Amino acid sequence: ENSINELSETRSKNNPIAEDKALQYAKTLNLVIQAIKSKKYDQVSPLCTEDGAKAFTQLIKYGKARVVGNPTITFTEYNEAIYGRSVPMEFSFSGGNRFMENVVFTFTTDGKIDNITFGLGFKAENDIFCNMKDEEQAPARAAISNFLENYKTAYALGRFDYLDMIFSDDAFIVTGKEVRKMVGNEEQGYHMVKKVVKTKQSKNQFLANLKNAFDSKEFVNIQFVN
Repeated sequence: ENSINELSETRSKNNPIAEDKALQYAKTLNLVIQAIKSKKYDQVSPLCTEDGAKAFTQLIKYGKARVVGNPTITFTEYNEAIYGRSVPMEFSFSGGNRFMENVVFTFTTDGKIDNITFGLGFKAENDIFCNMKDEEQAPARAAISNFLENYKTAYALGRFDYLDMIFSDDAFIVTGKEVRKMVGNEEQGYHMVKKVVKTKQSKNQFLANLKNAFDSKEFVNIQFVN
């Protein structure tokens, strides 16, 4: 099985940018980190595009956010954008739930923050980066991770514009949920039976039900596993 060091090494070779160029983006990201730690959020907007400022506001509203430790950031380039990975942040909620996310900041080539996403978990990254090691596969690695990070973040931060964009208007979306039921009797004993109940929905039905689910929950957080 691939190790964390192997994953880190593979990730760092994925279209890295020059050190002097990385320092410029690191300086901006350090200002953002300090603004989050001091809760001076208004200092971040001048560092962002309009979309980036909106993404930052959504991030800060997602639970009680704080930066953990002093992050070491890796900068890579893909499709005329710069990606700063990964800023560890903890999000806590009034219900007592809390969890960590490695946050990814996307920059324009002129140094403005244009998007913010949650990074993938180790297992998902391992599947993408360690099982697609050839340099010719670097664009595919970047495209897959970029899509999955945006998809995950759209659920967490309620970015319905992104979810609306990726599904065709005439698409039918199949979702599933695990249902558990205790079966048996006193003589033979009881055991748990699990099954997945699938539901087929139109795009409009799916988005409407998703919004209702979001409105009724304190937070949404999804992880990619197999």
